[in-house]
Amino acid sequence: VGTIHGLPTYSALLALWVMLFGYPQMIGVQTVLYLCLIFLMYFLTQNMGMKKVISCLVTLLAAYSPIVVWGSKSSLTELGLTLICSVFLYILTGRERLACLAGIPLVGFAFFHISIYVFMPVFILGLFLLYVMDGNKGWLISVLVTLAGYLISAFWSFDIAPYYSYGNYSVL
Repeated sequence: VGTIHGLPTYSALLALWVMLFGYPQMIGVQTVLYLCLIFLMYFLTQNMGMKKVISCLVTLLAAYSPIVVWGSKSSLTELGLTLICSVFLYILTGRERLACLAGIPLVGFAFFHISIYVFMPVFILGLFLLYVMDGNKGWLISVLVTLAGYLISAFWSFDIAPYYSYGNYSVL
């Protein structure tokens, strides 16, 4: 009898990749996530109003950062979490500010890694403060989507990986 360490979302992604491309190519899913992160880094810097030269420089620094390269070659969840957080930042910095979409990557985070419970108060407070600052009700929609997704993911994690989940939540 063993205990699964973590939530099985990333493991399922690896298994799907193995079914499609074979076991020797399992880490290839990390290459796709890595490429998505690199492109997203450029788009994120453009959203922030940086000049193209600076955006390219930041993108190159991210692409050649030792921790990012290491993460893209290991079978750990960190690169996926970085991508999820980058999508969240991309939405926050968007010119059109599609506020109602900000909860989607946070729900993805909740199903991807159990550490969401540590960051949840910051995310909720941040989204609520954005609503207070600009009055866009999309931020409130994102708060509700995030809370609903988190609640569902919590019950799911307690059901699918009870020992791991209860162990992580026991510090609360």
